[in-house]
Amino acid sequence: DSHAYGFYQSESGGSLNQAYWKSEPLSGTVLGAVASENKIVIYTSNFVYGFYQSESSGSLNQAYWKSDPINGTVLGATSSQYNVVVYTNTHAYGFYQSQSSGSWNQAYWKSEPLNGNVIGSTSSKNQIAVFTDANVYGFYQSQSGGSFNQAYWKSDPISGNAPKGISTK
Repeated sequence: DSHAYGFYQSESGGSLNQAYWKSEPLSGTVLGAVASENKIVIYTSNFVYGFYQSESSGSLNQAYWKSDPINGTVLGATSSQYNVVVYTNTHAYGFYQSQSSGSWNQAYWKSEPLNGNVIGSTSSKNQIAVFTDANVYGFYQSQSGGSFNQAYWKSDPISGNAPKGISTK
């Protein structure tokens, strides 16, 4: 559990080309992994590591690893179509990628402090929710001209008894 190895292919004119491996040293005890349609996240006791691929004019290019240190004890992870969230007992960490003219660019981590005891998480196609006994937290990404831009966390306090669960239906 000292390294992660990402496997990817480049593309030219809509045709897949050469394949490559890209390694990343890991810090901490490996706890798990979760994937969206186009990203993979590995999480350890110390860091979250996101593996993603950039594009140019819709063709896949180089792949990268993007890491972020975490606070707290990891409790779980979930994904939507394009994004991933890993959450601890104190923070949630959202992994997302921006676009330009429909082509995927740089990826980022965005963290959010959590209030209350974490109960769980769920996701829909474009949003991810984490809920505690005090607040609900939504992770989402805005769009402009059909391209995904910045991602945000949106929280709201809850009233009444602590939620027992959450549904996207």
